[in-house]
Amino acid sequence: MHPLDDFRGLLWTSDTLVHIIVPILVVLGWLVFGPRRRITTRVVVLGLIWPVMWLLYTLLVGGITGWYPYFFLDLGQSRPGVVALYCVAILILLFVVSCLFWMGDRWLPGRQPGRVATDGEPIDAPRLRPARRGR
Repeated sequence: MHPLDDFRGLLWTSDTLVHIIVPILVVLGWLVFGPRRRITTRVVVLGLIWPVMWLLYTLLVGGITGWYPYFFLDLGQSRPGVVALYCVAILILLFVVSCLFWMGDRWLPGRQPGRVATDGEPIDAPRLRPARRGR
């Protein structure tokens, strides 16, 4: 058993917020409010960079300190092959969920697809001009 498996008080509240409440609210907010037509295959692939970097950092720091945030990453409890299998499974799960969002982005009602500028705003959207100074 991992020492952090028995949460109480603020640890339980924090863990519940981070792993349950916030993800549910993010998905509900996206379903209700959008934005739409912003997820591309490039976004899906680039979106995996942060989790890969986090995994590498976590395994490196865990190897130095002996502390891992999750039991399935703990090289002291599991063989490296098992940890690697968990890491690959997590990345596949994130990729599949990202693809579901990508498909939902296309099927859900919202802004019509169009050309998008590098800042994420549609090219044909009206732009606000900065206020002129010194008159």
